[in-house]
Amino acid sequence: MSRFGRFSTTNTLGSSAIELNRGATVSSIKIMSDLVSKRLFSPRNMRLADILARHDIPIRFDNLPGREVARAIELKDGGTVIVIDQANAAAVSNQFLADTILHEIIHACTVKAINAPVTDIER
Repeated sequence: MSRFGRFSTTNTLGSSAIELNRGATVSSIKIMSDLVSKRLFSPRNMRLADILARHDIPIRFDNLPGREVARAIELKDGGTVIVIDQANAAAVSNQFLADTILHEIIHACTVKAINAPVTDIER
């Protein structure tokens, strides 16, 4: 399947697909590693993907409202989880899904810095 083909759990998410399909939460590090190695990101996002691939954000499959493909959800404990709607993801390309996951990782990283700043730079 080409990187522009329709989303396929196994082809797009690689080894993480089995765990996600079982209801497990998987680290974004593992998923990003698969997406980066397959070069599924748009060319303008590849460099950013290389940088953000080091952030450890939990990702899981669940239902989302409407046609949302993915969303970063802030948890009560201050953490963030990225939820992918598998049915909605089936309607988009692999590249769109990869770029969307990247977009949600950015949300997860920035929400934490804004809501609970730790370093002087974040303050």
